[in-house]
This record gives sequence, C-alpha cells and structure tokens, in this order.
Amino acid sequence: MKNTFTLNRFILLINRQWNENRKLFLMGVGVFAGLQILYNSVSVRWGYAKLNDYEVLAAFLLELFLGGAIFVSYILKDFSEKNNIANFLNIPATHFEKLMSAIFFGIIIFPLVFLTVYFIIDYSFVIYLNINHMTLLDHNVFMINNWRENAPFFSQILSKSKEYILLIVGFWLFSQTLFIVGSITFRRIPFLKTALCGFVLLFILITINTLFKNLLLSDLLSKLSSNGINEGQVININGKKINDLYMAVIKLLLIFIFPVVLLILAYFKLKEKEV
Repeated sequence: MKNTFTLNRFILLINRQWNENRKLFLMGVGVFAGLQILYNSVSVRWGYAKLNDYEVLAAFLLELFLGGAIFVSYILKDFSEKNNIANFLNIPATHFEKLMSAIFFGIIIFPLVFLTVYFIIDYSFVIYLNINHMTLLDHNVFMINNWRENAPFFSQILSKSKEYILLIVGFWLFSQTLFIVGSITFRRIPFLKTALCGFVLLFILITINTLFKNLLLSDLLSKLSSNGINEGQVININGKKINDLYMAVIKLLLIFIFPVVLLILAYFKLKEKEV
C-alpha cells in the first residue's frame, strides 16, 4: 500500500475505531460527568454558596491533562499488547492515516467533548448557586452583603492573559503528543513510562533554561543589576523584556516545535513496527 493519505480510507478507520469503542467512550463521558458533579458537590462552600476558584482551576487542569493522557494511551493500547500489534498494523490503512486517527480522537475529539461536558456541569452549578444563594446562606445578612456572584469557569479563564492561556494549550499539546509517542514506543505499562519520561524531559528543559539564564546572561544581568535595573525591566533590541522573550520561546517550543517533532517521531516509530 502506498503511504499516501486517502480521505475515504481515513473515514473508514475512524468509523472502525468508533464502532469498536463507542460504548466505552460513552461510559467514559458518563464517568467523567459523574466525577465532576461529585467533585463540585464536595468542594462547593455551601454555607457561602460559593465555588472555590482555585480548586476549580486545579480540578480542570488535572482532569484535562490526566484525562487526555489516559484517553490517548487507550486509543493506542494495542501497541502495549503483543497479540494486538500485528492486527493493528495489518489494518488496511497507511501509517500516516493511523497516526491521524489517534490525533483526531486525542487532540480534536477529546478536548471538544471534555470542554463541553465541563462547561455544562460548571455552568449548571454556577446558575444554581447564584439563584439559590439566599436560601443556601440561611439568611445570614452579613454573609449575603459580602457574597459575590459566582462566575462560570470559562469566563474566568478568558479573563486571564493571553500568555496564560497559551501556556495551558502548549503544555497540553506537548503532553498529548508525548503520550502518543510513548504509547507507540513502550510495550509494558506505557502510561507510567511515558509519564516518567515527561517529567524527566521537563526537568531537563528547566535545567537548560536555568543554565542559559545564569551562565550566558549572568554578566549582562549583573552589570544591569549594579545599575539598579531589574532583569524583568531589561528591554531587548526588539522592544521586549527578557522575561517576555523567555515566555515567547517557551510558547513557541510547546505549541509549535515539540508537538510537531513528537508527531514526526511517532510516525517513524509506527513505521518501524511494520510487519
């Protein structure tokens, strides 16, 4: 089979994966919705009719990253099971189409479903608490006077800086593509091995960044510091602060460089397993 992309064959591959896994996918959505409702019910400060913004953010990030990693690992689970590798590789589709199917489910479908379910549950809690806060506060006038209306989680996220949002997107893309590579590469317990590799890689990147900042820029920063200029106030030739340049480089790596490199690596790893 020629290693070219054919839309009809790709659609058939998507349909095959959906037909084989739809019950489990739907059950997964139900489990996630149930866990989210349970978490919100437990974490809400009912005496104040108030959602804790920090707990909501922490839960969102944990569920987004962990849920995405588990889901994409499941999509490519055949590579960790010896008996299923040959069957998967013998599917009449190219390596590129198989990789695109993992991208379709893991990087397109998962976040759409996740964000939709999360929004519905979060918005329902916000509406309920805001409408019923008089009753939930037990008519405590002091609390009512100091009570602020709950805001939907997504409106809170969108109110944050563009850099903040891009960093979340970047780290998530990096995580998803890393787990695609790990699921194809590792035979046994691929999820744990990939997670370990991810932590090691992040540690290396942080170390390199720190060394670059401390060694290559130490002379410049020390001279500026002696003149009473903080490194965050340093202006580059292009009119950007050093800290802003760091953030720009990190966003570039996370959103555009690392995911592309990892997907190319996943393609060649998939090709190596050809039978």
